[in-house]
Amino acid sequence: AYEMRISDWSSDVCSSDLDFFIAMPTLDAARTVAGQLEADGYAIEMRESAEGGAHPVSVHAVKSMHLHVPVIRAASQRLRELAEASGGRYDGWAPGKA
Repeated sequence: AYEMRISDWSSDVCSSDLDFFIAMPTLDAARTVAGQLEADGYAIEMRESAEGGAHPVSVHAVKSMHLHVPVIRAASQRLRELAEASGGRYDGWAPGKA
């Protein structure tokens, strides 16, 4: 018989890829933030908007983490601080595609 341990349940059932979004003023600023996020274990994708504006570079960061409010709040706070330190804006998070 298979016995599920709490550690199995918490790592497999409660973890999911989450998408986080940051808007940055320049490609250099986006690269700085992307490097810090990659060091934190995020997968990064960057795009430049043809429309320009104050924050024309989008940083999309993906990481698997527990779907637990304090964990998501802590991640959001970290991304907000990184974005603001380089003149950017944290635009929130969304559940990843299953």
